[in-house]
Amino acid sequence: MSINSAYFKSKKGMSLLELLCAVLIMAIAVSCTASALAISHTSIMKGSSQDKASAKAQEYCDIIMAYVENTPSNEPEVIGADASKNKLFASSATTSDYRLDDAVINNLRLDIPDITQCNTKADATSKTGVSGKPFFTVEKSGEYTANGKKFISYNVTAYVYYGDKGEHSYCEGVISKPALAA
Repeated sequence: MSINSAYFKSKKGMSLLELLCAVLIMAIAVSCTASALAISHTSIMKGSSQDKASAKAQEYCDIIMAYVENTPSNEPEVIGADASKNKLFASSATTSDYRLDDAVINNLRLDIPDITQCNTKADATSKTGVSGKPFFTVEKSGEYTANGKKFISYNVTAYVYYGDKGEHSYCEGVISKPALAA
């Protein structure tokens, strides 16, 4: 097999058409790479925002659960017998309204500024989140009796909004407490 030495000795370069094709192919490759990097950056930033919101929601849920756990309370239908026993729920609470007492909310705002309580999870998730303020709900999740003592479980959910389209992250927790006698 002989090598054509005349080809290698030629001083002929690339044609203008070949050069334009090479530049076009390079431009397409660079453009695709830049687009992929931009999409990747956006995804990473959104994931980072979501992770931060999730961590905040966990923190807020823990704080709210501590208030629910450590504040004397009872079911709203029982506190009518002696409202002075209740320190957690608003005295005007009904069996379906687990609004925290104003004093508890004010103390809670020392730990979580601008937090707002919603009546139900549907109320909280229907918020647009434009303000970026956190929300929470407290709902009765059940009751049970153990060793002759009645316990009530409350589901606490904290919501933290992130992004500009109302996306939110949330954290849920359940607290069981002994019911006070009527």
